Amino acid sequence: MRDNAVQLSQLRQADIDQWLLTGPPTLRREIADFLGWTAARKLAPPLTLADAAHREGPALSEQDYWRLAQRLLHDPDIVTVDRVAGSFVLLYGQQLSRIAAMTRSQVHDRGDNLSIRFGTGDVEVAEPLAGFVRAHLDAPRRHTSIAAPPDSNWLFPGHLPSRPITPARLGQRLAQLGIDCQTGRRAAML
Repeated sequence: MRDNAVQLSQLRQADIDQWLLTGPPTLRREIADFLGWTAARKLAPPLTLADAAHREGPALSEQDYWRLAQRLLHDPDIVTVDRVAGSFVLLYGQQLSRIAAMTRSQVHDRGDNLSIRFGTGDVEVAEPLAGFVRAHLDAPRRHTSIAAPPDSNWLFPGHLPSRPITPARLGQRLAQLGIDCQTGRRAAML
């Protein structure tokens, strides 16, 4: 974090996530030990390290990126939950683990504008995606099980009572749309 002039005490999850995307792949395993060491000594806040597996191969081309984005926003055959989650990956560069853990309280609908808290900041969401987020919030749960509360605070509820969808299941759904979540995150950094 020296190159970015970030002090350990000021280090945030977004700094770590950005470093994982752009930092040297050879140091990715060592950073987990370092983060644990700094947190134990209260030199930095406790931070989590997402799967740092590095996948070889080209990033999504700009043409493919825009084709997928157009499809997510305009293809009427895509169900709303997949459209919203896919847009969060492709357009906002969010990790599946973060999307799966999102709650309804992270969405702020003020009627004429809608924003979503990704990390520590709110991001204004433009139409047509804002309308899809509203529709997703208004839609009844598709799957309920015994003992499942009728309402869930999770933005993407899972099949188990009081649990969100798993990142793996979310990834499977998006893969069916042709969105490789690793490639989608890299493409969002264009």
